[in-house]
Amino acid sequence: MGIVLIVMMFVAMLLLGWWEIRRSRRRFREAKQRLNTIYGDVKDQPDSEKSIQADILRESSQVVDSKTEKTH
Repeated sequence: MGIVLIVMMFVAMLLLGWWEIRRSRRRFREAKQRLNTIYGDVKDQPDSEKSIQADILRESSQVVDSKTEKTH
């Protein structure tokens, strides 16, 4: 009986690790895509305008993210 419990714990740890890896990869892809959209929109602007525009876009995306977190 003890061996069954040990195997079950081992399998649970493996599945949890696998799930966390998938989750972190998905979150990384989403963050990378957000950065590409933020900085991709401001490529053709001069440097000073780029940073201002990027800050505005980042702040607006944070507001949207905070609203979606509150609803979940």
